[in-house]
This record gives sequence, C-alpha cells and structure tokens, in this order.
Amino acid sequence: MAGRASAEESLRALRVVGTEFHVETSSGRTLKSQDLVGATLTVQQGLASLNIRIDDVFLDPKDGAREIWLHQLSVQDASTGNWRPLCGQDPEGKRLAFPLVGVVEEATATRQRTPDTVFTLTCTSGAEGKCVRFGYKPWKKTAQGVDLWDYHQACVRLVRADYCGDGQATTRAGTLIDIYDSIGIQKSEPKKGMRFEAAWSPQGALCVNHPRVPENVRLEALRSCPRLAKAALGEGCREEHFTGKKEALLFNKSL
Repeated sequence: MAGRASAEESLRALRVVGTEFHVETSSGRTLKSQDLVGATLTVQQGLASLNIRIDDVFLDPKDGAREIWLHQLSVQDASTGNWRPLCGQDPEGKRLAFPLVGVVEEATATRQRTPDTVFTLTCTSGAEGKCVRFGYKPWKKTAQGVDLWDYHQACVRLVRADYCGDGQATTRAGTLIDIYDSIGIQKSEPKKGMRFEAAWSPQGALCVNHPRVPENVRLEALRSCPRLAKAALGEGCREEHFTGKKEALLFNKSL
C-alpha cells in the first residue's frame, strides 16, 4: 500500500499532530495515521507496554474544519494475545479514539502540556474526546489568537460536573447539558426546562447555581471544596455576574 514503510526502512520517531499519528522513517518519510491502517504500535502506559492496532482511520464527519481524525483501535491482551476494542461505546454506539498530546494527572484529572512525542489515547466516549469534538481543540488557537488548551480543560470539568476541580465527576451518563462560550465555538441551545447551572474555568466551577445530579452531590456539600468555599452558590450564582470576565471560559445549563 502506498505510504507504508518498506522492508528496508525502520521507524525512527513517533509523534502526534492534532489527532494524527506521524511516524518518521529512517529514509526521512513521514507516515500519517491513514498510512498506518493495519499497523501495530507499541506504546508505554506507566510501566506497562501496550500493543495497539490501528484498524481504521477517517475524518470526523461532524468536524467542518476536517481536522479531527477518528481511529478504530484495538489493544492486545498480554496474557492471551487476543485483540479487543480499546474504547467503550460513545453516545452514537461507536468505539473510536484519537491521540492527544499531553498527559493527564490522575489525582486531579488535569491535562499537562508535553512534547509532541508524549500523548494519551483519548476515547470519544469520554469527556476529553467529547470536548475535542465540541470544537475545543487543545492544539489550536482561534483566528483571534485565543489558545484553546484551557477551554478544552474547562470543558472536561464541565462535562464531568467536576465542580471542585479535583477530578471527582458528579454527573450521570446520558444527562443532557447545554454548553456555550463567549468565543463563538458553542452557542446556547437549551432544551425546555433547562436553567443556568455553572460558570467554568480550567480549574473547575467558579460558581454553581444548582448541581446537575443532586443525588450525586448536594449544593451545600460544595462548600467543602476549597475553591468554592467563598464562591456564590445557589441563586447567587448568575451568568451575568461573569459576562466579560476572563476567568469564566464556559457556561452551561441543565435541567
């Protein structure tokens, strides 16, 4: 197949650009994700090495900018040698992923910037993958020069209802939310009955009007979060209080 490495070539470097793998060969060629369908990559996850097979690659049909490459990936079981899908099903019932530069600090679920040779495999079923597909592409800047790295992190906090910014999700699968911002990526299109929930920064909520899933966390319990100890909670948390303020990157509504 055109683009594949020949028997005389060895792989010299693997890096990630946007949502694509770029493999540099010893002859100086660069093979991209679409050239690597059928290939197996060995990636390091902590102390373990994982064999990841690229089964298919295609552009995200929902991305008008044609920048998001969706990958069907399989991971090999080290004990049996069998292959299984890397990801769980996303809201569309598909098991897709892509690489993203950066590593996620497990304690707080914060993505840290890294060189482009250090990356994570991100499933579209998870908050990080969803936020990329919402338009918050962490490798990009807008036409006005706005860096979207922090917007992506704020979106992850929002999607997970991680009010405290400590990595603890309080949402529930299938819960509807309306996400919007002031830079024109997402506009408010609330369903009937939705009302303002919270304003968000990369570190978590700036204020909370009402918890998305009260059964998972009560409003008064959020006072125990150091960052929300003096924040407006309940009716005192209103969207207009944050209009034009740089720290508020995203907003959302929920039922």
